[in-house]
Amino acid sequence: MAKGTILVAVLVVTALASMVAVTAMYRMHSESAACAASTLNEQAHAAAMSGIARVTALLRVVRESGIDLYDNPGLLRTQLVCDDGINKWYFTIYAGVDAPGFGGSTFDSAGDAKVRYGVIDEAAKININFATPESLLALPGMNEELADCLVDFRDRDNEPLPNGAEQEYYDQLPRPYKAKNGFFFTLEETLLVKGFNGSILYGEDANLNGMLEPNEDDGDATFPADDSDGQLNPGLRGLATTLTYEPDVDNEGQARTNLNTAVRSVEGLDPRTTAFIQAYLADKNVFTHPSQLLNMEYRLKADQPTKAGQTGRKAGEVIYSYVDASTLPLVLDRLTTNPSKMPLFGLLNVNSAPAGALAAVPGMDADLARRIVDARASIAPEARATTAWLFTEGLMDADRFKQVAPRLTARTFQYRVQCVGFGWPCGRYRVIEAVVDLAGGTPRLLYMRDLTRMGVPLPLNVDSGEG
Repeated sequence: MAKGTILVAVLVVTALASMVAVTAMYRMHSESAACAASTLNEQAHAAAMSGIARVTALLRVVRESGIDLYDNPGLLRTQLVCDDGINKWYFTIYAGVDAPGFGGSTFDSAGDAKVRYGVIDEAAKININFATPESLLALPGMNEELADCLVDFRDRDNEPLPNGAEQEYYDQLPRPYKAKNGFFFTLEETLLVKGFNGSILYGEDANLNGMLEPNEDDGDATFPADDSDGQLNPGLRGLATTLTYEPDVDNEGQARTNLNTAVRSVEGLDPRTTAFIQAYLADKNVFTHPSQLLNMEYRLKADQPTKAGQTGRKAGEVIYSYVDASTLPLVLDRLTTNPSKMPLFGLLNVNSAPAGALAAVPGMDADLARRIVDARASIAPEARATTAWLFTEGLMDADRFKQVAPRLTARTFQYRVQCVGFGWPCGRYRVIEAVVDLAGGTPRLLYMRDLTRMGVPLPLNVDSGEG
């Protein structure tokens, strides 16, 4: 009996020891697997950051080199970072498919929309920090209430617009919070504004990859709700930004001359134009934008005495600016009305903006916007160095040009970069989105976030050349 009891005890102890050993082995295996997975995830992150660094370096020299970063699969798709002997690590820079009415889709020989492998031009979008209510109303998904509420949220007063909401509204919410009363840094901050939601901000693009997925084209069958029209609606995000600005310098990087100071001479500027500027200022006037000089006539209010090298003028005399199509590019490039030399904020790049963004500029309409998009592909790069080509190419008359010119630019200094870093054959990936700023001369990251949680943005098949 005693021997049997001892035997049972030995068996129980052995079983318990085995269970402890198995548990320890399981934990060790789990820790090992977790460590390996963590290592692979970090390697994928490093590959994605390599892509961001590569594009940043390319953007530094893109103007001088002529490198195409709008759509360059040979340079930006499935680029090898390293081979660790087990996995090969790559990065791909992608911008999705430009939605019709937003950027104008590109198509392959079969008629299918192609993924664009390149950067996203932030200056091709409307900056909601500086957009007028009229411009905001022209953006996708917007109405008068949303436009007024957005303006009220960003302005510093506490007087609501007719359809808007100021701090009193936000104080009455179940969880009150302060209105921004300042500029939005990200578009996601609009989700704090009365009436805004994910559908308005992102449209049908639930995973933010810029491509139409099956669940984004099936009506109400699966999230998100969509119109199942075969086209991706990227929402406000497709045409709006918060991060655009540029230094007030000419295309050579030199500080511009302020029109509202004593302009004596600007290289290449007609002396008669200089004399006109001085006479206009002497009559206690102020220029609002260099485009104002185009075909400008002015009747003097008071006598102006003779000055060195100039003939005296009498009140009532009509004087002319001598700025026409031939001299307008120089005027726009070399002159400014910005007294502080502070950066210029929120200008829209007429050389890259899609028709939907151009149509949102006060003074524009959908027909003119489409004609601009159609015409600019045939305009020589040197002619597109300033916005003057809108007038010199006959797309608009002088009056309309002077109306829209203060809101336009011909340059971009901020680019959004979407990069997926991945390993093959392990399949681990990380998705990083960043905004690179070139306005200071040395590229810097204005913004960066991890989008991995949104899922793999595009096929990562190295063998087929995709990804």
